[in-house]
Amino acid sequence: IERLGANTVAYASLNGESENFCAMLPGSVGIRADAPVATGINAADCHLFDEAGIAFERRVELTEIDMNVISPTAA
Repeated sequence: IERLGANTVAYASLNGESENFCAMLPGSVGIRADAPVATGINAADCHLFDEAGIAFERRVELTEIDMNVISPTAA
């Protein structure tokens, strides 16, 4: 977690995976290191990059995709 005043950057992994992702959060967000969190993202706000840091080109308009394909299952 990096607290940068107006923003906080949180680094996390999904289900213990070795690759991390980061999220830019409001500076006043109440989050602590190693705390489990629920996450969700709007795909229209996402950008994917290759290993050289170059953004992948979008091949479809996001309105053409059903964004609710993945949903949690009941235990």
